[in-house]
Amino acid sequence: MSGVGQAIPAAVIDSSALMSILLGEAAASLFMTGFQATDKLYIGAATRGETWLVAFNAKGLAGAQLVEALLLALQRWRRWTSRRAYCPSSSTALK
Repeated sequence: MSGVGQAIPAAVIDSSALMSILLGEAAASLFMTGFQATDKLYIGAATRGETWLVAFNAKGLAGAQLVEALLLALQRWRRWTSRRAYCPSSSTALK
């Protein structure tokens, strides 16, 4: 079990975590801290689609664009400069 300050080898991103961040909920900072402590992040195509649809229903096209912007920001996260994670459902590389 990882303690505070220890890296987490890998994690799967959930749509609830992404929506928490996009909506600015109180738990958003906790999710971002967890993402930062994780060496490899994975997201399935179904999770990406679900998040996109929920955001679109909540905020229209702007919500869907926020999902794409957040995923792009996670891809460019400074901890990921020398690591690669893959979307298992589509083999999309997250650099």
